Amino acid sequence: MLKQVLRITILSAVVLAVASPAWAGTINVMLDDPIFGTGGPNLYQIYPGASPTLLSWQGCGSPPVPSGEGVYGYTDCLAFANDTNTYLTTFEIMIPIPTALAGDSFDCALTGPLTLNNCSSIAPLVAGTTVTLVFSGAPGIPANTNFYFGIEGDNVTSSNVPDPMVSVPTYDPSTLVLLAVGMAMLAMGGVRRYA
Repeated sequence: MLKQVLRITILSAVVLAVASPAWAGTINVMLDDPIFGTGGPNLYQIYPGASPTLLSWQGCGSPPVPSGEGVYGYTDCLAFANDTNTYLTTFEIMIPIPTALAGDSFDCALTGPLTLNNCSSIAPLVAGTTVTLVFSGAPGIPANTNFYFGIEGDNVTSSNVPDPMVSVPTYDPSTLVLLAVGMAMLAMGGVRRYA
C-alpha cells in the first residue's frame, strides 16, 4: 500500500516538474526605438530581449498617440505595441524627478486592461529620486495590441520631465516550484534504490 501511495506521489511530482517551465510566464522584453515611416513616428515596439530601456516622450493627442485613447490632454505620452506574442500583466515606467517637480504629484493613465497603478500614491515628488510607476491587471495587455501612457501634474511641462525608463518584468518559476522539482528528483532516486 505504501509503495502505491509513494508511486502516485512521485508521479505527481514528475508531472509538476515537467509542467513547471510553463509557469515561467512571459519572457524578457525590450522596447525598440520608434520606427519612422510614411505615416510619421510609429509605436515603441515591445520585442523579446532585455529591459529596462530608455525612451523619449512623444506628443499627446497626435500620432502615434491618437486623441480619444484616454491620454489626450496629458502633458507627456508614450505609445507602445505589444509584439511579444503573450499577455503583458505588469508594466513599469521609471521617471527621474528634477527640481522643477519637487513637491508635485503625478496623474497618469495607461489604456487597456492594466487598470491598477500607484501613480497617485507617489506624492510629494522628491527631487533627485526616481519614481517607479507600476501598472498591473488581469488578464493583461493581449499580444499584437497597441496601448498608450500619459502623465500630467501641476508643474509638469513637456520640457521639464526627463526621459523615462520602461521595464516589463521577467517572470521566472517561483522558488517553491523549483524546490518541489528538486525534492521530486531526490525522491525518485530514493525509491529506486529501495524498490
